[in-house]
Amino acid sequence: MHKFNPKKAEKLLDPRREKILPVEAVLRKLSPIPGEYFADIGCGPGYFTIPLARQLGPHGRVYAVDISEEMLELLRERVAQEHLTNVKTVLSGESAITLPNNAVDGVLVVNVLHELEPQNRSALVRELKRIARSTGRLYIIDWAKEQSEVGPPVSERVAVEEVVRYLEEQDIKVIDTEPVGTGHYLVSAVFSTLE
Repeated sequence: MHKFNPKKAEKLLDPRREKILPVEAVLRKLSPIPGEYFADIGCGPGYFTIPLARQLGPHGRVYAVDISEEMLELLRERVAQEHLTNVKTVLSGESAITLPNNAVDGVLVVNVLHELEPQNRSALVRELKRIARSTGRLYIIDWAKEQSEVGPPVSERVAVEEVVRYLEEQDIKVIDTEPVGTGHYLVSAVFSTLE
């Protein structure tokens, strides 16, 4: 599995990306509530982090988690330019997130699973469950397993059915799966198994 090259970070902030994965449309589906704490896993230079931080407001927080210090440094620069005080960058391992248990109300994972080896996907899902509150919500966005002009090779993409299986194996309840943007899907789930 190839990892996104931090030297190409500007591609992640290219305005044309908005046509492929529209931030505001995605955030409407997440319905973040001001004051909530969210983890943006694989945040990169903050394509979702910064708009999410604005919506959560000064009493909320976004833990911007990435395996690349280079990406986090770019994000810190952007956060400073935006005068945001509610973003905390977190350098983390691929399947071991350096956040405490029950730290967040929501978890957003965008275009991360396809970069992981299969055995690390299950480990990551376990970590997502660990860092979230029992009442927390999980949103996974990734490339649909179909040919497209942009994106990773189809052979590296993770089918939405596989994502559902990873979640169900950890007793995470899937609420919905739907297409989002161009060539992506969104899996919405809750960590609580209470009805």
